[in-house]
Order: sequence, then C-alpha cells, then structure tokens
Amino acid sequence: MGIITKALLKLNKSPKGIYSAVKKLAPKVIDFAITENQYDATEAIEKELLLSSFLLKFDPAKDMRSNFILDYIKEIENIFMSYNSTEDIINYFEGSGCGVCFSTRDNQTARDSLHEYIISRLVLYRKIITELHYGNYNRFDCLYYAIYNWSFSVFRYSNDKDIDFLKDEMVYDNHNIGHVYIKYKELLPRLDKTFYNMVEVPKATWMTNHPDWEEFHTEGLLPYLKLNPGDRYRTFQMSGAGILKCCSCGYTQELITFLHGEFDAIIGRQCPQCGTFCTEENHSEQYHSFGPSKEDLVCTKCGYTIRKKEESIFKGNANPLFCPKCYSTKLDFHTTMIT
Repeated sequence: MGIITKALLKLNKSPKGIYSAVKKLAPKVIDFAITENQYDATEAIEKELLLSSFLLKFDPAKDMRSNFILDYIKEIENIFMSYNSTEDIINYFEGSGCGVCFSTRDNQTARDSLHEYIISRLVLYRKIITELHYGNYNRFDCLYYAIYNWSFSVFRYSNDKDIDFLKDEMVYDNHNIGHVYIKYKELLPRLDKTFYNMVEVPKATWMTNHPDWEEFHTEGLLPYLKLNPGDRYRTFQMSGAGILKCCSCGYTQELITFLHGEFDAIIGRQCPQCGTFCTEENHSEQYHSFGPSKEDLVCTKCGYTIRKKEESIFKGNANPLFCPKCYSTKLDFHTTMIT
C-alpha cells in the first residue's frame, strides 16, 4: 500500500476532507485532460471528477440521494464558481455540444448549470468505472462516447437499450476515438487498482424506509433534493384533490392526488425532470382495481417519460413532492374533495 493510499484511508471522511485530497491528487495521478478542451479550469474539474468517482464508493442508482454525496458535489461547485466567472461558465456550456442555450446569463443560471454538469459527469464516470471494474468492455466505448456528446443525458444511458442507441449514433457520427481514448484506457485500470472504492459513502439518505421498493427511483431532479434523515415531506400517498402550497416561495397550484370511481381512477404524478404536476387516467374491467396502461405517461412540458406503460402503477408514489418553482419540499396540501 502506497503513501498516498495510506493517507487517504486516514482522512476525516467528510465531503470537505475528501475533496481537499482529490484537488491535490488529481493533477498528480491524471496527467492529461480527459476532455480535449483548451480551458485549464475545465480540464482541472474533469480530472477531479474522474478521481472522485474512483475514490467514492457509491451506487449511482441509489446513493446520489446521500447527503454526503450532495455535500461533496456542493464543495466542487463552490470551488469551481470561485475561480470562474459567470460568463465563462455559461460560454463553456453553450459551446460544449450539450445543446443548451441560455436566455439569461446571471450567476444563478451559471450555478444551476454547473450543478447539473457536476452530477451528470460524476455519475457517468462512475458508470464507466463500474463497467471497467467488472470487465464489461462491451459498454465501455459507448459510455466513453457519452462523455463527449451526451453528458447531460446521463440517466438515460444507464439502460442497456439506450446504450444500443449510442452504438448506432457512434457509427452515424463516424466517431474518431483518437489518442485521448487510448490514454484513457491505459489510465483507468491503474486508477482502478489503486483507488477503487476507498471511501465508504454513508448510506443515510432521505429514502428512510424501504429504499429498494420499486416506487423509489433516482431520475431527474429527485436525487438532488436536499433532505436530512427524518425530515417530513409530502408524497402522492394521499387521496383527493386540493390546493398545494409551497411554504418556501408561496407557489400554489390545484392538485389531484388520487380520485377514483368503481372502474376508473385519476392518479396524480410529478415529472421528476422539471417538476410539472400532471395526472394519469386508468381504467379497469374489474371493480376497484387498476387496469393495464395503454401508453407511456409523458410530461407535456419537457417531454420526459414519467412512467412507462409496463412499469408499476405505483412508480414514484413514495417520492417527495417538491415545488416546481424553487424545488423546496416544504409543502402544505389543503384537501377540497375526496372520493
């Protein structure tokens, strides 16, 4: 065991302590820019995110809800914001090939974009490393390609069928792997052997009761809601219709949580990507039962697939509801009708 490894294992396992070590180590153990980018600051954050994904033992499908991970991401975000201007950050995202254009160019826009970028890169790097660690090289090239072209759609490419889409896309784009890819494949096994899963991520999350139930998922904004263990929040495990009010910003909206008749039901949903509330109708031939869904439920605002027709009717039922305006989970609900 090397001196660096021993030092890391003795770290105070706080987000700040881990990130401090990563910031010092990254330029020493990663000697090239992961992305072919001319900006030193961007190269630095890529190296830090890559090393972080080796050091932190976390499952992107579950542990992104961990307060430890959320606080760690905040450390990276704050440091990056401290030595890059708002304009530089926005210019980078507009020119990064992610397809994002900004109508406003203020500090909050830059911070929000950076927050999303850090999370998606960290998750995608971790997915690549997991595939590498377990010897699944069939997906390695596709995930590497995603780093360059689709980093803001990281959750989409966690599924095998979407990886197949990337294979076709790579052929269509005539993607040239190049020298960075060669160095990348040389570097990762070395990092894997030295640093893989050194810091145990605390499992305390806001998923307090049954984290493996199918109702829980880690899509869109949901993984990034900052809730402490034991915090109360509202879910769609309610009945009736009424008025939802955000206690943080004052936002109000009429909302259907669950209404039903003998053979029909209206089920409340929230898009985990943009926060829009909507409803799903269900019909059954059996009394007081749910019938099969005929089509996917798609958000009318952002186009995100909230629930695929073959997925559980209870998907997302226990997720925290959040304000679509400020993302607060401090909500009141006044029931006006119930069935």
